Amino acid sequence: MKKALFFAAAVAALISCSKEIAPVESSDIPEGFVELTLTARMDAGNKAVLDGTIITWQAGEEVAVFTSASTAPNKFTVKEADWDEVTITGAVPAGATSFIAAYPYKHAVSCSGSQVQMTIPASQTVPDGACCDPDALMSVAYFPSASASGVVFRNVFSLIEFNVNAADIERAKFITGEAGGFSGDVTVNVSTSGAPTVSGATGSVEVCAASTFTKDQSYFAVVAPGTIDGLTANIYKGTYKSVKTSETSWPMARNEGVNLGNIAKNANWKFAVIKTANDLRTFLGQASTYEATDEIEIGDDLNLSGVTVTSAASFAGVLDGRGCSIKNWTSKGVTLFEVNTGVIKNVVFDSSCKFTAPTSLGTGFGFLAASNSGQVIGCVNNAAVTGTVTFGTEAYLAPLVGNVTGGALVSNCVNNGNVTITFTPSESNTTYFGGVTGKIDSATIEGCENHGDLTYTANATTPKNFYVGGVTGSTNSTSQANYCKNYGKVYFKTPFGQAAMIMGGVTSYTAGTITGCENYGDVSYVSDKDIKATLVGGIAGYCAKAIKDCVNEGAVLVQGTAFDGRNSIGNYNGTKSKFTASMVVAGICAGGAPWNTDVYNFSADNCTNKGSVTLRYTAMDTWSTNKPSSDARHRVAGIIADAAGPVSNCNNSGAITCDFKASAGDGWIAPSAGYTVYMAGIVGANYNSVNQAECDITGCTNSGKITYNSQSGHMKTYNAIGGIVGWPGKEDAARTTACTDCTNSGDIIVNAGVKNRAGGISGASTTVKNCTNSGRVYAQKTHIASNLGGVIGFLGQGLAFTGNKNTGTVETALDLLNDLSHTETDAGGAEVTFTTYGSLGGLIGSLSDVGFTLSGNDVNCTIIHKGTNDKGMVVGTFIGKTKAVTASGKAAGKIGATSSSLTTLTSSNFSNYLYGTTNYDSSVHNFSYTFGN
Repeated sequence: MKKALFFAAAVAALISCSKEIAPVESSDIPEGFVELTLTARMDAGNKAVLDGTIITWQAGEEVAVFTSASTAPNKFTVKEADWDEVTITGAVPAGATSFIAAYPYKHAVSCSGSQVQMTIPASQTVPDGACCDPDALMSVAYFPSASASGVVFRNVFSLIEFNVNAADIERAKFITGEAGGFSGDVTVNVSTSGAPTVSGATGSVEVCAASTFTKDQSYFAVVAPGTIDGLTANIYKGTYKSVKTSETSWPMARNEGVNLGNIAKNANWKFAVIKTANDLRTFLGQASTYEATDEIEIGDDLNLSGVTVTSAASFAGVLDGRGCSIKNWTSKGVTLFEVNTGVIKNVVFDSSCKFTAPTSLGTGFGFLAASNSGQVIGCVNNAAVTGTVTFGTEAYLAPLVGNVTGGALVSNCVNNGNVTITFTPSESNTTYFGGVTGKIDSATIEGCENHGDLTYTANATTPKNFYVGGVTGSTNSTSQANYCKNYGKVYFKTPFGQAAMIMGGVTSYTAGTITGCENYGDVSYVSDKDIKATLVGGIAGYCAKAIKDCVNEGAVLVQGTAFDGRNSIGNYNGTKSKFTASMVVAGICAGGAPWNTDVYNFSADNCTNKGSVTLRYTAMDTWSTNKPSSDARHRVAGIIADAAGPVSNCNNSGAITCDFKASAGDGWIAPSAGYTVYMAGIVGANYNSVNQAECDITGCTNSGKITYNSQSGHMKTYNAIGGIVGWPGKEDAARTTACTDCTNSGDIIVNAGVKNRAGGISGASTTVKNCTNSGRVYAQKTHIASNLGGVIGFLGQGLAFTGNKNTGTVETALDLLNDLSHTETDAGGAEVTFTTYGSLGGLIGSLSDVGFTLSGNDVNCTIIHKGTNDKGMVVGTFIGKTKAVTASGKAAGKIGATSSSLTTLTSSNFSNYLYGTTNYDSSVHNFSYTFGN
């Protein structure tokens, strides 16, 4: 034998002279098993050359032996090893006729047919005086029968040979390129006579010296055979590492391999482990030289007390904080990394850190990274952030990362620190605030959480836009926000709200998608004076694509003295010129509007709101000269305030409130329709969209109380208030959208002296199918031309109305009138004459004169009215009598002027109470109702 040959797992199999397997009496042999002795020779014809080093098996080593009838290994031990022969003994089930042996036992997992599952260890330790890890050297042998001879154990590995020119190197790690792998679970196909084949390796392999590697001695990494496409070698000494990469492709043949020679030659040593504050300072000074293949760990908590940190200009490597904490760092506007293009993960800022935001800012800033176009994963901030900031150009501020761009990822990061910022706003540029990141642009944020209270207070007027989110300030362009959660309060206060504000518990807005996000913190935008355009939501201000599977439990509040005009917010309405935004407030998403119907299409599905939603003016008569025009509709809702697409399977139980007070006192008349309100439990309106005809509402439920209080009055437009939807879209017979399979049990309370249309399902006209209301519709104060309906306030355009039910009370505390020549005085003192159709309907408040077939609509409700107003269990009043109406269903209930003087409907009198008398004509209005529940 040549000493230059490497006998890794050379074993040969001979059995005793007897071809029978005779049982041996022994207490160590399980019942039904027999003892077997096998002798085999080594893989003599195809050995790896290891420069004179010979490795042989040793007595006592363990070998796995599989029988054809069992996938589990039987443990054999080496009884005797003598150069090219080895004898192993063990026990197998009686009657077994063929065997596959695999060495070593610890790395043999299972066997099926001729395939053995083995594990090539990813971590290999070389004993002192040896050249490789003997436990990594694997071989297999096939025994076709118990009497087979000439059986050979054949190696299943390839080798990487290397040496080092320094004595203090501790380990080397080898990583394949895009193709191939070195370690892990592999499948070994065992041949009856030829060489085995190996497949399935995917991992890297690391070779460690028990002490340190000996200078200029050859060592070997045991790896899976196969072709590799490129190779990276990392070598380590102390806290430093050197990386070498080759793009060469090599065929790593079984029993052969590649000799890399001196892998420490011309080593470029960089940090592998950061263990001290001084290590961190040194690393940050070198960080801009790190490449994507450079991997660094933080090996211990770092105490930065008294340490001055200088930011790294850039970083492109991989930094793993391993959950270790950076403690006692006092940062006055200093970040760790100005720009990250690599991977930063598991870095933790301890609560002992003292973070102060920069005094002036016109770019991105976070204490971990100012800008990120790489990946930030699993990082945590526990420190409070304070500061007084003057904003210049567009800026992005957050505790961890400022600006995120270019396909980057921020994942599973958490902020636990309270953020308290007082600021001077920019005169001409937008500012972004977030709990984890300031802004996400063409990137993704997922699994991130904010637990800190976020408080932002402007110390001057706010003429330019603000974007505020509990987790991220915004998710621009094609960005996505997935499975993020906010638990902290998000509070923004301004002395004068001239700016457009977009604000959300998770993100301010996105042109991408929002999935699985949750908010549990209160979201509040408060102005000491007037407010211009605002979109505020429990999850988001607005979303231009899909928002789904989201939950809000935080209270949402927008408050100012008055509404003082509109702003264009982004491209919120899809056309830039058709509408500009006014006040839009919701429990989930304030505005769902597409920027481009071919690219951005809004939808909302499976969202739940439990938090209260409030829009409040404390002195709405104190307008400036910039009065809101007739287009300035306020939309307020539990789920989506203004939806430009379908809304399905959503649930609201939060209270929805508009509370408008005037310093001039009750009865103040607004000079325009600028305080028109569309509010509902699910969707406020389909108003700021391209066609005002995009919103289908399906399978939604509201149980939240809806309250509209206002001390203003005007006769310009109708407010629309509904349990499910307020203003469903443009009143057009061609509109195909509908409200279908929805349920409301929340009360609707109207206490406002303006014209109102309120319904248990919808305030304004839309197709309604198979919807049910059990909530109370009550007008404590309203204009005499208002319409109240148990299902819908007003139905027009001949739209379908089928299969609906109402069991809730419809009630007014004042007389609603049908007056063909009603006269009022407007805010300018001029008298205006117009026709009023005030009414109460158990199903429909007011029905237009265009022709209807109303089928299968049941009512069993209580109608409480005052005075002579039109009322009916099915229809309150008809606006005209020229078009045919056919109505069918069941009717029951009670009706009267007070709750103590109700007339109960019976089979003999119920037909007298089905409709109001104004414009009723039996020749065109055909009611075929039956009595009953």
